[in-house]
Amino acid sequence: MASSDTSSGIAITGMACRFAGSDGLREFWLRILDGDPAFSDAPDGEALRFRSAATGIFNRVSTLRGGYLRELWQVNAAALGTQAGALAGMNPEQALALDLANQAIRDAGYAEKRSLPRERTAVILGYAPYLDPGTVNWIQQGLVVDQTLELARRCFPHGGTQEFETLRANLMRALPPFDSRSLTGLFHQMAVSRIAQRFDLQGAAYTIDAESISTHAAVRAAMDELASGRADLAIAGGIEGVLSPQLMMPFDSLGHLSRQEVIHPFGREADGTLLGEGGGLLVLKRADDARRDGDRIYALLRGVALSTCSHDKDHETGLAQAVERCHQQTGIAAGSLALIEAHGSGVPSQDRSEIRALSAVLGGRDRPGASVAIGSVKALIGHCGFAAGAAGLIKAALGLYHRIIPPAQEAMHPHPQLKLGETPFYLNLQPRPWVHNDAGQPRRAGVSALAIGGLSAFALLEQNPGDR
Repeated sequence: MASSDTSSGIAITGMACRFAGSDGLREFWLRILDGDPAFSDAPDGEALRFRSAATGIFNRVSTLRGGYLRELWQVNAAALGTQAGALAGMNPEQALALDLANQAIRDAGYAEKRSLPRERTAVILGYAPYLDPGTVNWIQQGLVVDQTLELARRCFPHGGTQEFETLRANLMRALPPFDSRSLTGLFHQMAVSRIAQRFDLQGAAYTIDAESISTHAAVRAAMDELASGRADLAIAGGIEGVLSPQLMMPFDSLGHLSRQEVIHPFGREADGTLLGEGGGLLVLKRADDARRDGDRIYALLRGVALSTCSHDKDHETGLAQAVERCHQQTGIAAGSLALIEAHGSGVPSQDRSEIRALSAVLGGRDRPGASVAIGSVKALIGHCGFAAGAAGLIKAALGLYHRIIPPAQEAMHPHPQLKLGETPFYLNLQPRPWVHNDAGQPRRAGVSALAIGGLSAFALLEQNPGDR
């Protein structure tokens, strides 16, 4: 068994992702550097009937635009080393999780050159299917059809039994088929179980439902598995399911969706967010073990901290606590960060609270010129819910690995209420080399996440010392 010492950090040795317009790490990184948003209209034409320009209607949405995967939901069974029939019964999210796990494992140098430590590999994902198509179909067949028939009987009390049975048959035929194989798609635990089964992994395997901080929570749990010695390798990340109008409705009712159908995190033009689909997975390993094994190291995870402040509607207090805890736990000075990959949803009140929270811990502008670049990948792919943190962590890790401060062209004009001039933050408009700061410290980045109910999270990443 390898040493469980994690004082030098947890190494990210493999990654895989798929987000709107980006099939894999390379396409994702190039999209970030180009600052090219990948939003599109809903691929399902049926969804258009739920769109309405009117506001305040709980069962309609003002926009259906989002970061859709579209054809990127397709999974190649042969690439997974399995038969096409093995994918039958999986919902799209489970198939995506399995595909990304396979890619991340290969990216980490396993599968082909060496085998995984199967008995000591953990799989922890942020994922929970809410209103995915499979769940909606199950509700329709198991509940809505009967409710519709009961309503029809009340409206037409003189209708005959045969007429209502014919109506039932027609309603059932109008719905997608649902059988015993489809049942497994309703249980979110199956997303990790399928990964464990495919690769014969025998460590801890479970999902976490903490909404938009789920990836951070999953990564922290994976780090704990490694630090305790219970695991020698961990696969962690987040998966966000298929977008539907019903999933968008609560966000629209809260006034969080952009009427302009574009996201401007921290920008003067910001008026809300858009939702997105996709997922991202990280392969984690104790840094000393990774160096011993000659692994490529994208970046080091030094710490992840979570907080809850239920009375804090806009997360200002909670996020400040998470940022402070993360620095205290790692012993890293707050002033050493050069990049913040922010939650940055584009909802003006959230953006203002996030800047205030970060400034409270990282301090005001204490020297000429801003020193911390801030941005949000949501401007390019949307708010990906359970996978939002995965997108942010992968973006920060790639920035550290390539030694590039990624751009934030989505907000060329910062919102004046943010008062960025009184903070250490600036919006970096073009990719630029990430040079050492004056103190000669390693490159460091922070990744924040916020979730409904006052949940906040912050992760601290650092370059691998060998990459200076």
